[in-house]
Amino acid sequence: MIPDNLEVWQVGAENRVVEKLPDGSTVVFDSLTKTVHSINQTAAAAFGACGNRQTVAQLATAMQEILELPVTEETALAAVYELEGAGLVACSGSRPPERREASRRSMLRTVGSAAAMAAPLVLSLTSAEQRAYATIAISGPVPSINADDSNNVCTTASGPYTITIAGVNTHFSGSSIVTFPDASSWLSVAGAGVTVNSAILLHVSVTVGAGAPLSTGFFSVQVQTGSEIVTGTGLWRYSDLC
Repeated sequence: MIPDNLEVWQVGAENRVVEKLPDGSTVVFDSLTKTVHSINQTAAAAFGACGNRQTVAQLATAMQEILELPVTEETALAAVYELEGAGLVACSGSRPPERREASRRSMLRTVGSAAAMAAPLVLSLTSAEQRAYATIAISGPVPSINADDSNNVCTTASGPYTITIAGVNTHFSGSSIVTFPDASSWLSVAGAGVTVNSAILLHVSVTVGAGAPLSTGFFSVQVQTGSEIVTGTGLWRYSDLC
């Protein structure tokens, strides 16, 4: 049974980098927990619609418009519980723990086994799980980032600045996500975003915000490409001497 008063909305957007992929799926990187969430097309439609507070009925309608396919309230509710379990959305009211799995079973009965692959699915990997997966998946030299402090960032001007990231044994692609682990509070990717030249070379446009340090130092860059995560620690220079 669909709760009449259930409402759902996105949470924690300020800590997340969202990358929409060509197949309609979405990758969400949580800079606070270092967790990567891989969201399939159906769940991604629900996640996008939850940018505004929605009832289950409203969510089903919004998902149907995004997917251009029929979406039942059972499917919408199953997506809600997948996203809620990953900590990507919050719901009004409280529900017993078994409700999530019961909703998923109800949805699968409704869509039938032939459409089971369209069921909403969210896969989440913690940083430890990402490292374990990478250890198994990599069948060659470990990827890394070359030291390079030539791309200075001035902390007394907003920019934008272009940072060049040269990888070693990396697999940079259009889905690569660039973050700044120790500078996320003041350094952010600018509108031009990330430009990938090759599997081992990319450029990222950045801007400086409030809270930038006033003394000279260095910051780190992390590049996430699928399950591959490489970090250049303290390789890029910031300074107020511009």
